[in-house]
Amino acid sequence: MNYLELIKKNSALSVFSFFFIIVFFSLGIWQVYKGNLKAQEEKEFYAYKPSIPYSQSLQAWSNVSIEGRFDSSRQILFDNQLLDGKPGYKVYTPFIFSDDRLIMVNRGWLSKADMSQLSPMLDVTSKPKTITGTIYRPERNITFGDSLITESWPKISQLRDTNFFSKQYSESVENFFLHLDANHREVLTFQEIVPFTISSTRHFGYAFQWFVMTIVLAAMYFFTINRNENE
Repeated sequence: MNYLELIKKNSALSVFSFFFIIVFFSLGIWQVYKGNLKAQEEKEFYAYKPSIPYSQSLQAWSNVSIEGRFDSSRQILFDNQLLDGKPGYKVYTPFIFSDDRLIMVNRGWLSKADMSQLSPMLDVTSKPKTITGTIYRPERNITFGDSLITESWPKISQLRDTNFFSKQYSESVENFFLHLDANHREVLTFQEIVPFTISSTRHFGYAFQWFVMTIVLAAMYFFTINRNENE
């Protein structure tokens, strides 16, 4: 008996198996497609780009320069940030520039131990200067409760969100955050910015898993219909 006859003889199993073989293979192709797109985005992100003057019309992940001044009297500390197993904060310092506009600057990580000692590391000069960094829009974290931020400065926040942060200031707050370049003296513990939650490598890994599942299911199907025929 040829395979076409075997498939007809095991019609219910064949429909079930072919359906999921097509689904698994399609998911693998989709992950390859996503991986190729992400690989191109990663290539563009990590390519060297000179800093350009900041404007609201720029796209996220642009390298920019801004003239203005820090206001360390009104900082926000994003809570529950671990580094090497140690608890701490991400420090966001407002930077005031033209027309009393304000952009939140990510200065890096500060341990709770340093903060509990009232470390002067938080304080920065308010003299006019030019800073450089990468603009981005942070993902809003998931949190619940009413006490999301303390009232006194520096404010400790359980929520990181541009709209939520803007409510803490009277100035016009930009929709972008700025990740300060490592060469600035205002940087605390510097952490590389992570632009993508899922990398191209992980997408290709998911694709490999779907293709393996496709092959395994196909092998099990043909093994089963052959065994049924032999019996």
